[in-house]
Amino acid sequence: MNLTLAEGEMHAVRRALAWLSSQAEPDSCILCDSAGNVIEREGQGPWESALVTALAAGVYGASRELARILGQEEFDSVLNQGEKTSIFFQSVTEDLLLVTVFSETASTGLVKLYAAQAAEMLRRALAGTRQPAGNPGGSLPPLVLKNDGDMFRAGTQETQHAEPCRARQAVG
Repeated sequence: MNLTLAEGEMHAVRRALAWLSSQAEPDSCILCDSAGNVIEREGQGPWESALVTALAAGVYGASRELARILGQEEFDSVLNQGEKTSIFFQSVTEDLLLVTVFSETASTGLVKLYAAQAAEMLRRALAGTRQPAGNPGGSLPPLVLKNDGDMFRAGTQETQHAEPCRARQAVG
């Protein structure tokens, strides 16, 4: 997947994650793609985000296949509850997943409610996202997800054809 996000779309993503964080009070909320590549995150935890999202994407992919086997179109969310820490996966689009990690002090019901609302905010914000990489922001340079480099560092034309992972500003 090669996702291109304009600067305004990245701001909308950050706003949605910040809103979810303020409402549900999770330890961390992360937007990732279907391969588990981190697009953006809000909050911290004592774990490696990339590892958590890679495994979360695998769990979510397995639940989608389970839904298909059971005759469902898909399960749009998955909850794994632990004694001290829980994790909630909410589908944003076919290729994007919202991962919310929270402790026993957060309300599971509120996490589910606000994660669903945040996913809808993200869907609306990303409705104009184009694939493959292009320039969805008109005169604004797009942000291209890339595997290496620092976030938002100016790239080159070949950046637009790179594999996804880290948001990088492309010069187009």
